[in-house]
Order: sequence, then C-alpha cells, then structure tokens
Amino acid sequence: MADGRLDDALEELNRCLVANAHNQKALALKASVLRLMEHSEEASDVCHEALKTDLFNYGCRYEQYLLKQDEDALAEMKQMLRGSA
Repeated sequence: MADGRLDDALEELNRCLVANAHNQKALALKASVLRLMEHSEEASDVCHEALKTDLFNYGCRYEQYLLKQDEDALAEMKQMLRGSA
C-alpha cells in the first residue's frame, strides 16, 4: 500500500525535475523515495549527480550515509555542518 504512494511521490518528483533539473531539495527527496522503494543503486546515482553541482546538499549526503552505512561519510557531513572547528 505504501509502495503505491511512493510511486506517486516519485512520479511527482520526476515531473518537478523536468521543470528544474537542479532542484537540490527535490533531488534529495527523490533519493530518499528511491531508497525507501529499495532502489539503492538508483538512489546512490541521484545523490552522486546532485553532489556534482552542490557539494553542500546535506540531504543527499545523509542519504548516502543511509544507503552505505558509511560512518566516514557521516563524520564528513558533520564536519561540514560544524565548519572547521
């Protein structure tokens, strides 16, 4: 049942991204929806492409952590949020 709603969300996100392919919030949300649909490789690809244009897309950085459970990626994101303190 929830899968159908995720399909709808993905469809809406794709429509949004046709109008603005560089909408970083929409890209992060698309990665999240794809992860929830268990399309991990596609979610990772979305994040990789988004981070090419915006290194500070924290939504995609966090999705990458969730996809790979890479503690180093999480630590890097936390460092970026704090600055060089």
